[in-house]
Amino acid sequence: MVPMTWPETFRKPLVAFFPTIVNRGVSLNRQRKAGMLVRDLILYLYRHDVHSFEEMTNSHVIGFIASLIGFKPLTVADKVSGLRGLFRFLFLEGFVRVPLAEALPRVQNVSRTTIPTVWKPDELQKVKESIDLGNPTGKRNYAILLRANCCKIMSILEQSPIF
Repeated sequence: MVPMTWPETFRKPLVAFFPTIVNRGVSLNRQRKAGMLVRDLILYLYRHDVHSFEEMTNSHVIGFIASLIGFKPLTVADKVSGLRGLFRFLFLEGFVRVPLAEALPRVQNVSRTTIPTVWKPDELQKVKESIDLGNPTGKRNYAILLRANCCKIMSILEQSPIF
């Protein structure tokens, strides 16, 4: 997986790093993403006149994370996680003296959520009570629930006495 095009000053740590993720059973897709992340990090570091991991500081880490503005939260979380693994490896294997992983922000779990397809009557009652009919969004949400009931999209609504 390790491309042969890594700059010389980054090559030794990366040649050591990539086999570790392969040995852990990381999928080929994740390995490819790790390679692209490292490439982006190196390009960022070169733009800031940093030519090795040893020269990297916490402010460079923070700057790189800030450069991810505009990405979806799930993408940023994925990149931060990948960087955390790389930085821990670099520190534990002695390629850097500063624990760069500590400069990374803690990212909340941004898992994809799904809307339930069936609600119990007490859950539906809570949803209905939480709707604020005093603003347009609340009125819209209430209309969505009424429409779901009329179209029988959610079968549990048919049995619910709240509408």
